[in-house]
Amino acid sequence: MVLCPECETDLDVEEDDIDEGEVVSCPECGTEFEVVTTSPLELKAIEEGYVDRRRCSRKAEARRSLRPDIRNCLGTR
Repeated sequence: MVLCPECETDLDVEEDDIDEGEVVSCPECGTEFEVVTTSPLELKAIEEGYVDRRRCSRKAEARRSLRPDIRNCLGTR
């Protein structure tokens, strides 16, 4: 059982099925948490305006892999 650090509601998360970097939301207070470590499980509240840098870097990597003519058409360099 994983409790929300903000309101102590059960987050209904299987500790064995969660990975570092995942985002978990509390159904009661709505706070979102990033999984910092899995053993022991440590959650960190995500601040407003948070950007998942890994997701952004994957998108940028995908754009760079496009052919130059397609990149120019999309307005990316």
